[in-house]
Amino acid sequence: MAILTVIDINSETKPVLSVGNELANTFGEEQVILQVISDSDDEMEMKETIEKRVRDDIGEIDDTTIEIDKEPSFWEVNDPAERVASQVTDRAEEIDANYIVVGSRKRSPAGKAILGSVAQKVLLNSAAPVVIADQSGE
Repeated sequence: MAILTVIDINSETKPVLSVGNELANTFGEEQVILQVISDSDDEMEMKETIEKRVRDDIGEIDDTTIEIDKEPSFWEVNDPAERVASQVTDRAEEIDANYIVVGSRKRSPAGKAILGSVAQKVLLNSAAPVVIADQSGE
C-alpha cells in the first residue's frame, strides 16, 4: 500500500507534497508522486525537474517513488480533465493506494473552495479516500 500524491509541476507543489509526505510518515507507507504529462512532453526531462522540485519542497526523497504517466491521446479520451483523472484513479488502484492527495486552489473572492475539474473527477471516481491540499497560498 502507498500514498499517491498527484502533482502538477506548473502549480504550487509544496502543499500537496507536504500533505502526502505527512500521510506517508504517519502511516509508514511509501509515497508515490505522480505527474501526468502530455504525449509531447519529454519524460526524462520532466522526471529530473520533478525530482528537483520534490527535493526543494520536502527534502530527501529516499523513500519516495516518482512516476511519470503519459495521458491518453486526445483520440482515446476527449476531455483533458478526464484523461488525467482516469490516469490518477487507475494508478491508485494499481498500487492499492490508502489515500490520494491532490491539490486545489480557492477560486472565488468569497473564499469558497471550488475544486478544479481534475481534483473533482478524482474525488468522485476514486475508490480510495481523497485528501485535498490547499494550494492557494493563503
